[in-house]
Amino acid sequence: MLDHYINITFADSPARLKGPVGILKDILIQDSSIVRLSKKLAEEFPPARSRSEAAGLKIHAVYSAVSHSLKSFEITDEKTHDYKKIRIDGNIKDVLFLFDLGYYSHYVLANINERGGFFVVGSRIQPKPKLKEIVSESKIFDSIFEKGMNLGDFLEKVPKSDEIELICTFTGRDKEKPWGKKRINADFRVVCFWDENDKIWHNYVTNLPGDAYKKDEIYQLYRYRWIIELLFKEMKSDYDLGKFLLAREPLALIHAYSMLIRLVLSRNLYKKW
Repeated sequence: MLDHYINITFADSPARLKGPVGILKDILIQDSSIVRLSKKLAEEFPPARSRSEAAGLKIHAVYSAVSHSLKSFEITDEKTHDYKKIRIDGNIKDVLFLFDLGYYSHYVLANINERGGFFVVGSRIQPKPKLKEIVSESKIFDSIFEKGMNLGDFLEKVPKSDEIELICTFTGRDKEKPWGKKRINADFRVVCFWDENDKIWHNYVTNLPGDAYKKDEIYQLYRYRWIIELLFKEMKSDYDLGKFLLAREPLALIHAYSMLIRLVLSRNLYKKW
């Protein structure tokens, strides 16, 4: 039933992206949320940290900006890592993907890029990308920059009060193939913003063209990722998802699926209203 209503909502959506994102076919955001269950289900849905905690299932969901609803989903135990459930399938040309750090992978980024898609993703310093070019104009940056130096080393030396745009080289190996089958070597934009409150750099990796999307717009696009967090919040607060520590697996799954169906139907009714 959930698949059915997702397909209807997606097919019937009249929405089109406008403004700066009008050239995109869709914006897809993937994230996950944990739903607590009774510890009696710890064997079926083991918690991520300790067996003494209540069990937990994880809902992996992909949100579509065009349909303003879910595009796909999957339910696993809490211990399943987000990266293993990333969805990059079908025709993704001119589709923008927004991910948080849990989905970060050089291979995923290279895969999207090769297939004509776009991405904006929060970046860890590790594995360390190598500097290739400074886009931001500043003599201070030029005096520190050395081609091939690690991004982390560069950010340690620059003034902690700037926005910086760079081109970095990302290397690695395809985790889905036997060792040595495919080497990843690609150049992507990296936009860095200094957070004065937390005293850290926030780094965003993207392949969106710089002439169409300036560095401030990259940050604004990444902020849009929070809409899927609001969907999970809606299910947990308004629909009571996870408020019952259910002790039987069928009941736990029925509860989760029924809340997802309710969410999709609410989006369909909203559009018709």
